[in-house]
Amino acid sequence: MNLQILSDLHMDGAAWTAPLTEADAIVVAGDLFDDGARSAVWCVELAQTAGKPVFFVPGNHDFYDGVISERLLNMHRIACAGDVYLLHNKSVELQGVRFVGTPLWSDFQIDGPASSVLAKHAAQDLMGDFQYIRIGDGTGSARNLRLNDAVRMHERGLRALDRGLTNAYSEKVVVITHHAPSVRSLTRGFRYSPLNGAYASDMDEYVGNSMAKLWVHGHMHATHDYMVGSTRVLCNPRGGPRSLNVDFNPAMVVEV
Repeated sequence: MNLQILSDLHMDGAAWTAPLTEADAIVVAGDLFDDGARSAVWCVELAQTAGKPVFFVPGNHDFYDGVISERLLNMHRIACAGDVYLLHNKSVELQGVRFVGTPLWSDFQIDGPASSVLAKHAAQDLMGDFQYIRIGDGTGSARNLRLNDAVRMHERGLRALDRGLTNAYSEKVVVITHHAPSVRSLTRGFRYSPLNGAYASDMDEYVGNSMAKLWVHGHMHATHDYMVGSTRVLCNPRGGPRSLNVDFNPAMVVEV
């Protein structure tokens, strides 16, 4: 199967049109708009225009200015109207390939437990996630996302990956996450920034043992393509309005 790979399109400021390719399906690894409903609509329109399925994993920006649970319900409703697979802690099989998707919020442990406190403080102070994303509090109201919420969502994402990767050694499996699963995806020059804990988790051993053929992620605004064991890790982001990725290939197609 041939897959077109896209992420981090950040189209709030200006419209962008994906080129049509010979791919059999399109993988979109999150952060299309600061509004998940618009992101889902864009994916439905892309699937209709291209005449092929879209696998969409929402990123952190797709939840901005909304409550996570409400956004997910709305995105799911919209995705069901078109040939779009919204993969939020779930998997689906198509044409002999299993697609496993989760946002995989980071665990803030990228430089070990000793540095996690600093990483969490940096994320709390500097990441918009904890100002613009809200989460239900169980009483019918909502509050701002907290660090512990993100860690719990990371753990739920790991459990979804565990389920989806069952028997990956004998099947073709593609993993799609928004957050990065390896320090190798961190931007050069910022390797030891305390904010890195909000962008990636140190999961090289997990990825290497996953037996997945391909692991697509977003969240970074730089292109990455490397191997961890037998798994190819790939990130092809367009980038934000102030940080466009000069290496972005909108027609990137890979085979699995």
